[in-house]
Amino acid sequence: MTKREKHILLVTACLAFCALYAPQPILPGLAAHFGVSHSQISLLISASLLPLGLAPILYGYLIEAVPARLLLFWALLILAVSQIAFAFANDYSVLLASRIVQGFCFPAIFTAVTTYFSAAAEQASVRRVMSTYVATTIVGGFAGRFSSGLISDIVDWRATFVVLGLALFACMLAIAKLPATTRIDFSRIDIRAAKRVLEQGVFRHGLLTIFFAFFVFAAMLNGLPFRLKDIDPTISDLMIALVYAGYIYGVMIAVSSARISQILGGDISTMRLGAVLLAIATAAFGATGVLLSLLNMLLFVTGMFLIHAVLAGYLNHQAAENKGMLNGLYISFYYLGGAAGSWLPTLIYGHYGWSAFIGGLLVLCGACVVSIERLGKAKTINR
Repeated sequence: MTKREKHILLVTACLAFCALYAPQPILPGLAAHFGVSHSQISLLISASLLPLGLAPILYGYLIEAVPARLLLFWALLILAVSQIAFAFANDYSVLLASRIVQGFCFPAIFTAVTTYFSAAAEQASVRRVMSTYVATTIVGGFAGRFSSGLISDIVDWRATFVVLGLALFACMLAIAKLPATTRIDFSRIDIRAAKRVLEQGVFRHGLLTIFFAFFVFAAMLNGLPFRLKDIDPTISDLMIALVYAGYIYGVMIAVSSARISQILGGDISTMRLGAVLLAIATAAFGATGVLLSLLNMLLFVTGMFLIHAVLAGYLNHQAAENKGMLNGLYISFYYLGGAAGSWLPTLIYGHYGWSAFIGGLLVLCGACVVSIERLGKAKTINR
């Protein structure tokens, strides 16, 4: 893989993550604008995350049959068009339909990019390559949230998605210039092969770990704008977006994950610490305020990405073959957790309040710790 190809793929991933999370900080405003409930507007996030959780295995067949350039080109084209449709929607149903369409574009992009990097990297450098990808997705996730809050305050919320659509069109043109010979060595994914992967404890517990961790993470990031709006109805979209500033700290964690793991005595110890920090930060959000939330986000993000950045590289390092399938399953478990976390806890929040919301997430933090402990034991058994 040339540097130019690598940069194009990283920009593609970054812009796609911008598009995925751009609506999040302006959800309260969108709910008021379209006259729908918190749980209904939260479906805008879940609607795009759920296809990500369900589609990777199906996209494996497409990636095997279709050149990466062609797959990414069409996925970016559809994603760009759906961004424009979202921007000019005048009805909630159109808004939701646009997000569902976008949800089916993201798996093509993410599965292709992660498998491309995993297949192109040498075994010794796979952790570094995957950490770079994770860092890029973090930048994209923050940039999408921040830009939507900023543009919404300065211009209008619709302008955010027009800009995103145009940027994705530009990225699509760059993808079209990639060499036609660039292909992905992707192992065919089928139910029996997936079952064989899941029968191995190291992979099964690793996938459950990321499911629980991202459930908690997505739930908090989706619920926090509503909580801040409840505390201060006059808070601006930009101020809500700034609370996510701690999210960018995850880049440092991602790119330093290998070094941190060495200092802490191994990957399992690092992920264990991440789960504990995630639980502590979740509990601290129980005393929500704007300044406290901004500071606590640093701890919350540290916990999440100590798990995510280390686990992604760890599982790829354990897999001697079928890396494409493993990455597809990883994406599936990751986003199924995110889809459930983005919507179900908002129902708890709406019916039982913020304390019940926090309590439920702490239970999931406990499940994450248990999965990591079992992952550590499975590592010894499977070696």
